[in-house]
Amino acid sequence: MVILTAAYQPSFATLLLTTNIEVITECKQAQQALQNNEVRFHALIENANDLILIIDAEG
Repeated sequence: MVILTAAYQPSFATLLLTTNIEVITECKQAQQALQNNEVRFHALIENANDLILIIDAEG
């Protein structure tokens, strides 16, 4: 993602440009992995014929 901001400074009669570049590839990959895991989990739960019990380390 590239964000370009322009600001005019009348006292100097100049135009100031700033850019902000963010790499969002890792974020998109993490979102896709999460979505894939959710789809797989829901398919497993919806098609299970047995009781499934999910607990955490605290019980």
